[in-house]
Amino acid sequence: MTAVAWGTLHHAYGAADEVPDLVRALASDDEDARIEAHNRLRGTVYHQGTRWEASAYVVPFLVATADEPSTPDRSLVVDLLRLVGLGDLTDRALPFGGFPSFDAGLRSRIRELLPAFYDGELADDDFETMDAAAQVWAADAYAAMARHGDVFRRWLRDPDTEVAARAAELLAWVPTTTAVVGDLIAVPDGSGVRASANLALGHLRGQDSAVLARLDGQLSDPEPMIRWSAAVAVALRTRPGIPPHVRRLLTDERDPRHPVSVPGWQRPLAGFMAVALTPPG
Repeated sequence: MTAVAWGTLHHAYGAADEVPDLVRALASDDEDARIEAHNRLRGTVYHQGTRWEASAYVVPFLVATADEPSTPDRSLVVDLLRLVGLGDLTDRALPFGGFPSFDAGLRSRIRELLPAFYDGELADDDFETMDAAAQVWAADAYAAMARHGDVFRRWLRDPDTEVAARAAELLAWVPTTTAVVGDLIAVPDGSGVRASANLALGHLRGQDSAVLARLDGQLSDPEPMIRWSAAVAVALRTRPGIPPHVRRLLTDERDPRHPVSVPGWQRPLAGFMAVALTPPG
């Protein structure tokens, strides 16, 4: 972390020079210190959904912290990584096409305006530029996260099933490759990781025959989370021509009174089942 000039970068409240200590505290043996560091980072490099100049720079260090087996509560670090990399994006934005690119001139102008922005002396004509800054910083944070797709693929096999399930959700957002889809197909049956991988496969495209064959084999799984997530994924990939047996499963078994959530995903499975039955467009 010493290679980054944190004092020259900015987060929600100004210079980001305390960020390295907060990231190190995420791996502390002291639970209170970890919680405080998590909350402070949520309030600075991810602040009410907004990313900042320093946000992209912290991403690789969050990945490294979560990748270290000795780190306590690794899934909380992965959760923070997701917030910084994706902000408040939900499955409604999937499949995700990425952010637009921004030219060097806009980036330079944002840097010029930062002192006035933090001093509260921004001219009226410059507010539009600083509004664009939020999109630039969001794009940078996402790009920094998306570079670690190979790490997320490895996490699918992590002994911490919460980390593995969250990794499956992250793989729904990074650029889709044959390797990503193949690793999601290969997740073993019988766990929340499998259910999370199913939902990811439902939102990705490509390798239809292999994916649908894998999902079809889970439609009679005795574990509701597994068969429901598989049915959702088949429906998302095939609608409006959803196979009748999949439509029946989604219709007959959906019960909003019993919300089952898949680790790593915000929407309850009953909500996914309803979405899957909704015609696209």
